[in-house]
Amino acid sequence: MGGGNDGHHDEARPKQASQAAMYDAKLDVAYRDQCAALLIPLNKCRYETMYAPWECGHERHTYEKCQYIEFQKRVAALNQSKKWSVGGVDDKSVRRGGGAWPTTHDLDSRAPVATGTC
Repeated sequence: MGGGNDGHHDEARPKQASQAAMYDAKLDVAYRDQCAALLIPLNKCRYETMYAPWECGHERHTYEKCQYIEFQKRVAALNQSKKWSVGGVDDKSVRRGGGAWPTTHDLDSRAPVATGTC
């Protein structure tokens, strides 16, 4: 319940595919990530079954699960970096104006004032 820890995380975290294996599988550079080792057999299955949508379900599921876990890691890293860059202030206080970011009022008060002595 919650958390998503169903004991199947090992299949979603494959060993990293080697550069040679990714090259041989003709993977585009954009897809050479942590989940490339799952994409290689998925693409092979798709090719062998002529991209039939009802085939390769298990391979697709494990690849998409790996992609989702990697996405969650990136989001957590982004949130952590935001926390450090704001100085430990949470996102809610920043949105309310209580954070380290200047408000529009602060920016307007810094506008140059015309003296009229041109």
